[in-house]
Amino acid sequence: MRGVFGGAHLGLTSETVTRTLTFLQGEGMILVDGKQITFLELDKLEMLAAQIYST
Repeated sequence: MRGVFGGAHLGLTSETVTRTLTFLQGEGMILVDGKQITFLELDKLEMLAAQIYST
């Protein structure tokens, strides 16, 4: 994921951003192509977000 924007403005390290994007792409939820991110499985992303933020 070379060239991924730094996550400093989000309070994240670039390593965390890269790791997260790599995970999401590996799960088939997104496609990263250069600077473009395509969301493929919005329902899965929503379920993941709900699990994370339901605490």
